[in-house]
Amino acid sequence: MCVISPGSPGLVLWAHGGAARSDVTDRLAAQLRATGRYSDVVSCSLKGGLSLADALRGMAADPVCLVPLLMAEGYTYRSVLPRLVSEAAPGRPIVQCAPVGVAPGLDAVVLAQALEACTMRNFVPGETIVVLAAHGTRRDAGSGGAARRMAERIAATRQFHAVHAAFLEQPPALEDVLRSIAPRACVVVGFFMDYGAHSTDDIPGAIAAAHPDAADAGPVGARPEIAGIVQDLVQAAIARET
Repeated sequence: MCVISPGSPGLVLWAHGGAARSDVTDRLAAQLRATGRYSDVVSCSLKGGLSLADALRGMAADPVCLVPLLMAEGYTYRSVLPRLVSEAAPGRPIVQCAPVGVAPGLDAVVLAQALEACTMRNFVPGETIVVLAAHGTRRDAGSGGAARRMAERIAATRQFHAVHAAFLEQPPALEDVLRSIAPRACVVVGFFMDYGAHSTDDIPGAIAAAHPDAADAGPVGARPEIAGIVQDLVQAAIARET
């Protein structure tokens, strides 16, 4: 197994971003920088903030690991990101990591998040239905795959009455799933990286409309454990390249 030595590599954390800037990515970068394992850590995004091209241009480290802060191997990961990398760093070797949403260790983070939400609301886990709320898109069939697989793995722990994946932009729709569950105890875990519009508007809106008593556990990407997930992804990517 490849061991990352202090001062190497450099990390570029690439998020989708949006009109409403969230500080989750910056806090994650600060956590990783504080480990002292990397020569530099820079956060950038597709929409808003520093661009990928500018981030790579300012990164002198070798190697540079690109960490997609995405929750699926969908359209953005498979089509948009490769094009941006080829345009921003033609010929430059970039070690690309898998997206955060498919990391093996993420299961434990989602499980802990759902259990904590049960505790806060005095829900009995075995009587509670967990809904993993993801983006999804009709444009790419693979977009919802990570959320569905995560829901299946969390269900396999048998700690909850049931676990479902639901989506904002593909079926099954989050509101429909929540409406079918009400009034049973329910925890909604956002399968998102930050507190963007989907986490602060769309998910709470769906809960208010379809199951007001459901607990909103927030986005999994905002959990402090994500820094460890990223380190594992970097380690695996470097090992794959050596």
